[in-house]
Amino acid sequence: MTVISSFRLLALNQALLVFSSMPAEERSWLYLLRLFAFALILFAIGLTNRQR
Repeated sequence: MTVISSFRLLALNQALLVFSSMPAEERSWLYLLRLFAFALILFAIGLTNRQR
């Protein structure tokens, strides 16, 4: 479930980058979405390894 959510966040991040007409210097908050998505992936990996 968390991996699916993280991939949805990554897709949302790319869609916002493509369809927004923001200048590059104002897009920094979008990278927080990417950071959160990768943190979710690491969390899911940690949960999987802990259950073994």
